[in-house]
Amino acid sequence: MKSILLKWFAELDKPLLLIPLPLHQYVEDQSDYTDIQKRFEEFNHIQNLFLFNPISYLKEFPIGDRRKFRFEYDEHPSPFGHETYAKIFKPKIEDILGSG
Repeated sequence: MKSILLKWFAELDKPLLLIPLPLHQYVEDQSDYTDIQKRFEEFNHIQNLFLFNPISYLKEFPIGDRRKFRFEYDEHPSPFGHETYAKIFKPKIEDILGSG
């Protein structure tokens, strides 16, 4: 995956915001996200690439709220999940665009 992403980044002529969305198992503390977070941090020093890993922001929510980020019988984001992601991403996007 790393070589594919590096090739893609090299071909871009515009800045890129990379936001790895953690699976619900990581958000809900069913699995450890540490190694995945380290892998994405390898991209931190690429020019015109802005890495924003939301896991720490998502884990600030109580576990009951984190469970509501997805549908009851489906791992896709629920409306509450989408709303939460938007609120978390907005300041980073505004910062990159210089409008924050």
